[in-house]
Amino acid sequence: MSDLPSGEVEATPAGRTLFIINPAGHGGTGTTTWEQFQACWSQPISPADAIVTQRPGHARDIAFSAEGYDTLTAVGGDGTVGDVMSGILDRPGDRPQLAIVPGGTGNDIARNVGVHSIPEAARAMREGQLRAFDMMRVEYRDGAQPRNRYAFLLTAVGFSSIPMIRPWMKRFLGPKGAYYLGTFLQIILYRPPRMTVRADGRGDSGHRWRSVRNDSGQFRGLPRGTPGSDPLTPPGVRSHSPDL
Repeated sequence: MSDLPSGEVEATPAGRTLFIINPAGHGGTGTTTWEQFQACWSQPISPADAIVTQRPGHARDIAFSAEGYDTLTAVGGDGTVGDVMSGILDRPGDRPQLAIVPGGTGNDIARNVGVHSIPEAARAMREGQLRAFDMMRVEYRDGAQPRNRYAFLLTAVGFSSIPMIRPWMKRFLGPKGAYYLGTFLQIILYRPPRMTVRADGRGDSGHRWRSVRNDSGQFRGLPRGTPGSDPLTPPGVRSHSPDL
């Protein structure tokens, strides 16, 4: 963990690095992203230090169990970065740093930490540019099973096109077409669930299209057919500050 103020830059060597590569990133062009990064990287990369994910959630499992590395690098989009981030934060004790090579459709996380391209990612790692950011821990239940995830910038529950998008959509329709189709399918199939939010003795519940919590501590729910509710900070969302 770093005592660096949120968002400020510190020069810290990346050390031994493990690359976690999502081949399905950006509609199946993840391996191209990896090849472009290797062309920008000035050092040889051992095959043992590069793992290609095989299934959804695999990146999180790798990040949780990888030993002997100072930095874990997510090569992919926001989903891959989120999985690696969650795996790192699930680890007890000292945690490796997180680096990002943008290889997704939106790359929102990479852009918000100042990494806009593959060459910029390689340069940031070579120069050891380290920043600390606040994170959110989201605790929820999948049926009777308690689970958790971590989020950067914001976390949302409810209506979204993302659960409907499949890799084949991006391959055949392109990134924008896939999101349009996913949104259309959600409009047809989505049914607002009942959500309950409690904070500081206050509570809010009801059927909600979407509830969003950002890293400033605000939580807003959008009730079915009405404007949003008052901002609330749910106790199930906690702040963490990992290295990015």
